[in-house]
Amino acid sequence: PEAVLLGATQAGVISMTQSVATGFAGENIKVFAVCPWLTDTPMVDRLAQHQAEAKGRLAGMNPSGVAATPEDVANVVLAMFSGDPSFQSGNAVLVDHGGVTQKIRPMST
Repeated sequence: PEAVLLGATQAGVISMTQSVATGFAGENIKVFAVCPWLTDTPMVDRLAQHQAEAKGRLAGMNPSGVAATPEDVANVVLAMFSGDPSFQSGNAVLVDHGGVTQKIRPMST
């Protein structure tokens, strides 16, 4: 049940990002969503009860098998706002410690 709620919430954020980007396209305002996989944060430490083995199992949920770092997330954000033309307004970007960094493209009509 929790995974369903998480998935629905993530889909809602991506849809909202794409809708807002479309709405502001004429204003030269760019809108992005950063979607990190499991990231090595104090919250993950608490969830794993500060046990390395449990933390490793959580990191195993990432496609790379490694927890993303806050620096991984920050680097994606910096790239988005660097003017890199490969980042289009409305993109949602998955961040996974180098294992997966991909853009979720809007569905074409």
